[in-house]
Amino acid sequence: MEDKSPAEFRVRRYRAADRSLVRKICGDTGFLGNPIEPIFQDRELFNDFLTSPYTDAEPECCFVLENKEGGIEGYLTASKDSLRHDRFIRAKLPQWFWRALRGFLFSYNGPTRRYLLWLAFCG
Repeated sequence: MEDKSPAEFRVRRYRAADRSLVRKICGDTGFLGNPIEPIFQDRELFNDFLTSPYTDAEPECCFVLENKEGGIEGYLTASKDSLRHDRFIRAKLPQWFWRALRGFLFSYNGPTRRYLLWLAFCG
């Protein structure tokens, strides 16, 4: 990765059109700056859990780092309303749980199963 000066970037408010790129960056960097798939193969579920409480419930609290060509290089998410954040997660958690359980029982590989067990008992 080449060094770039701060003048080559700008931080701007998140827009709904940025959602797919924010999710891509999340999955591409989800495992210590590397793609998430070596430890969790369901990128969509990983991205849902880590980004949708912000991009879908509180998009006004999301920002993206845009390069001078208009490409998205990074993002920042936050929550200003912890109750709204918690309500969103509680509403989505059953769906995420059943999806993870279905994958655990029928399709996920060993590393993904170990990751889910770690989340359930240690995370």
